[in-house]
Parts: sequence; structure tokens; C-alpha cells
Amino acid sequence: MRILGIGPYIGDFKQEFLTFRPYARWLMDAVDFDNVYLSTHINRSFMYDFVPRKNILPVYETFSRNEKGQRGYIHKDLQQKDFTLLVRKFKDKIVRLESCTKKDIEIHHLNYVKSTPHYPIFNKVFDKISKPDNINIPKEHKNKFIFIPVTSESQERSEVIYDYLKENYDFLVVGDMDTYFSGENVVLSNIDYFENGWKYIVKYISESKGIICPISYWTALCNLQNKPVFSWGNSPGQYREDGIYNFSNSKSTIISSDEETNPKIIIEMMKSFIGEING
Repeated sequence: MRILGIGPYIGDFKQEFLTFRPYARWLMDAVDFDNVYLSTHINRSFMYDFVPRKNILPVYETFSRNEKGQRGYIHKDLQQKDFTLLVRKFKDKIVRLESCTKKDIEIHHLNYVKSTPHYPIFNKVFDKISKPDNINIPKEHKNKFIFIPVTSESQERSEVIYDYLKENYDFLVVGDMDTYFSGENVVLSNIDYFENGWKYIVKYISESKGIICPISYWTALCNLQNKPVFSWGNSPGQYREDGIYNFSNSKSTIISSDEETNPKIIIEMMKSFIGEING
């Protein structure tokens, strides 16, 4: 018997989406196994539909609830030696469930270090995230433009773009706890944000008319979901045609900008993007 164990993962969503999930998917193809188990945050386990639901063993809820403590591959409240203990407990659970020995289990997890080391693209397989069927969003929220104001962008420029959108369009603010305008965020306002927040986010993106956000992992997610997306920022090549995070999305409009770029320039190009979609 050969059991593949993937995880545990207690880091942030950005690296779970860009590294851990595609690495886990690659391992499914690269390793010969009889059964597989995966350990990650319970509120993001829906992204792993390639692993049997009963074989996803969640990490401690404390790490998942403390979203701001998740940094890269690690959690700020857990030291290396403690993570080693988590790995051991993960393996022990598999032993009990499979009635096997520890020698039957092959564990793979990301390096638990602060520096977030690079994992090659050829050790990753990116698959579209299935739209959660057990989550419903209001009918009036469907087929709208959404704005994801990530904090990697300056707050001042985000406010200018937000004010323009508010004055001229019917749109929604969507995102996690690492976004501006939390009071307007239709996901954060849900009482079940911890349990279902990420499901809501994927659902809103999947059922939107288009997404507007600074260049970030959100851009990559929108490309993976094959949705119209308008993004601006540094290193645009990764998200454009033939870029590693374009995923053959012909509906992606990516422009280059830096800290000095006037938001009016971004808005003018954003208007063209919206106009093309609205027809």
C-alpha cells in the first residue's frame, strides 16, 4: 500500500492558490499512490475537488480563523518545530484511517519558511476552481461588474477609482480581509464569512460581468476562471497572452502602470474595457 499525504497547509490564500493547490494537483499526476489525503484550511477545502471529500483533513480552526496571521506558506503563530508536530499528527490520522504503517505514507508539503521559496511552474498544474453549488448569491448581485480593491494598491488611487465607479456604474465590492472599503464589501458583510467567504468570492467572480482589480493573484484567479478582467500594475507580462498566469484567457485586459501613473489614465482604459463588455 502506498498513501500520498499532501500538506498540512496553514498559509495565506495567495500562496494556496498560486503554489499549494497547483503543487498538490501536480503531485496527483507525478506520484504513484493507492490513496491520497490532503490537509488545509477547512474553509478553502472546496477548491480541492480532485481529492475525495472524506480524505481532506482540516488544520486547526484557529489558524484558519486568523486570516491576517497567514503569511505566505506559514502562519505567524506557529514555529517550525510546531509545524513538524502538525505533520506528524497528519500522518498519525492517516495511519488510523487506513490501518497502515507510517512507512506506507509519503508526505509532501511546502517548505515551512518565511522566505516563500519558489516552486517551478513545471511542478504545478492549474485547474479551474469549480463554482460552489451550495452557495447562493442574491439575484440582483449577478452579472455585475465587481471591484476587488486589494491593499497592494495605494489607498489614494483606489479611492479615486472607487469614487468613479460609484458615480457612473452599478457595481459591487468583493474580496477578503486584505481589501479596502470593507464596509461596502458584499462578502465580508455575510455573517458566515469564515465558513463560506471564499466560496462566495469564487461564486461572485464566476457569475460577474467582469472584474476590475490591480494586478495581483486576483488577476490570475480571474484568468483561470476565464472571466473578463481589467488590471493595472507592474509586471503585466505574466498575466497577458502567453504569460504564466494568463491561462489562455482572451478576455483579459492588462495595462502597465507604476506608483506615478495618474489614476485618470487607468480610468480611461477601464471605461473602454467596460464599454466593450456592455456593448
